[in-house]
Amino acid sequence: MWDSETLFELVGLSDPRISRSGEWCAYVLSKPDLMGDKYDQTLVVRSLGSGEERFASKGYMPRFSPDSKHLSYVIPSDSTSKSELWVMDVLTGSSRRLLEVEWLVDALWSPRGDRLCLVTSRKRGDAHLYFEEDVPVWFNSKGFFDSEKTEFRVVDSTSGALLDRFEESAPLIPLITAAVWHGESLVYNTPSRENPFTNFTVHMRDGGDSRVLFQDVSYTAVDSDGRTLLLLGKPKKKNHAEHSYIYLWDGDKINGLTEKYRWNNAWAQPKLGGDGFVYYVSAEEGRLALNRVRLDGSTQERIAYDDCWVTLFDVSRTGRAVYIKETPTQPAELYLWDGGERRLTSYNTHLAVTLGFKPLNRLRYKGVGGLEIDGWYLKPQVETKDRSPLVVFIHGGPKGMYGYRFDFLGQLLAQKGYYVLYTNPRGSDGYDEEFAKRIMHRYGEEDFEDILNGVDELIKREGGVDPERMGVTGISGGGY
Repeated sequence: MWDSETLFELVGLSDPRISRSGEWCAYVLSKPDLMGDKYDQTLVVRSLGSGEERFASKGYMPRFSPDSKHLSYVIPSDSTSKSELWVMDVLTGSSRRLLEVEWLVDALWSPRGDRLCLVTSRKRGDAHLYFEEDVPVWFNSKGFFDSEKTEFRVVDSTSGALLDRFEESAPLIPLITAAVWHGESLVYNTPSRENPFTNFTVHMRDGGDSRVLFQDVSYTAVDSDGRTLLLLGKPKKKNHAEHSYIYLWDGDKINGLTEKYRWNNAWAQPKLGGDGFVYYVSAEEGRLALNRVRLDGSTQERIAYDDCWVTLFDVSRTGRAVYIKETPTQPAELYLWDGGERRLTSYNTHLAVTLGFKPLNRLRYKGVGGLEIDGWYLKPQVETKDRSPLVVFIHGGPKGMYGYRFDFLGQLLAQKGYYVLYTNPRGSDGYDEEFAKRIMHRYGEEDFEDILNGVDELIKREGGVDPERMGVTGISGGGY
């Protein structure tokens, strides 16, 4: 038998990166420190040829230089708001401290590798005292904004000398790309304070001056090869439940690339591969699939489309991809795709095999009005003559999604003798846009009935569910 303490034996992986040459990868390893009430992080840099590894204790935010010879990364300093930017020589593993910076959010190498753009957040002096002069907006893991601003600093990548500095009176939105280099120009995105989820202005800065590329649009710039600018979102969204698709701007016109495939592409930032393809993640009926599509939109190819979630990825200019993937029975590991899939790490694999995590059972059923609804469930792993209790999970969002991911809590409850039910009621992601928009201004109505229909269907299908012992749990939108 295992218990909740087993959670702390699992290792977290994040921020996978691959060098442009496709020869090196980097990622961040996180292990829980129960006594210190924190996570210990280690930056791992690995040769994809020899398997040789380098490590940087406490390192995070790895970014390869364009020539693949250097890697910038961040080490937290003693101050809670400050951190140190370091640069590693990938071949030797030696590192040098470049500078100290406060509230660093991202570091971007210029195409020539001679500059770094540092994206930072400017806040009030007291981290525990918040002021809000604009429309208050709250985000997970961030809290309420305190009239913060976004600052961009361009520094020399060798000396750290400041070359350019400017700010925008707009907050940094989690999961939204702040800036990308477009040739020797910097393209950056600013959300509106009135509607920071769906309304953006895209700017270009060159020679110390900024100009507007696109104003009051619902897409942001997410990548560039110096000729083509990759955009994620939509020309104009009326509400946040609409899907995000991929578009290309060639300096003259904008062409849609993935609208015809109908799936939402917002779960991970798409990237240009340098091999004539755009790589991206799509939410598809409980999967987070990794795909690539030709720049002319003529061909789509599947990379990881098994019953899995690909949560983060990166791609080299040679078309090799590294990604973090998990399944219902396998916690996250790092994988390489080079025409075929190869697992690079096995931090959690032995534990998964030892504990014997169980696969999901599919539950397809009818919601209100006959609408097809997806659900999945776990059976109790305790033999009993009595019926077993049920715990129903409700996802957040409300445009969230359950599916083929690893869920420790669900596995633990099943191991303790519970049925566990996950459903994607109307309003969920992973289906066409109309499905996601069905609960606009109707939260907690038909979607709630869809969930109850799923409970009824499970009771009918599995005679061992005790209808007198049922509980419910959820997070964010699923918590109310």
